Amino acid sequence: MYWSQSLRSSKSPGWALEKETERKTLESSTKEQQAVHRVIASGELDGVRTVQYFYLVVGPDGQQLIVTFSVVPQHTTRLGARDMELIREIMFPE
Repeated sequence: MYWSQSLRSSKSPGWALEKETERKTLESSTKEQQAVHRVIASGELDGVRTVQYFYLVVGPDGQQLIVTFSVVPQHTTRLGARDMELIREIMFPE
């Protein structure tokens, strides 16, 4: 996955990658999405310890959307599955 490899070499303002904890392709449960890829990484964002959830959502006609959720480590349990609930609701225009 080229897009997730670029996370390591990315020069995103304020983001310093420390550790990638997950990289996987998720099963898409909707016909509006062909594939959903997720990378979870921890590091620092503007000097604050942060866990980021990066999603690449691919539509049936090749459309692509990147979505990022950022939380402080102590709030990852509060995020729970809310990120996936939002990702599943993404629809691409026909």
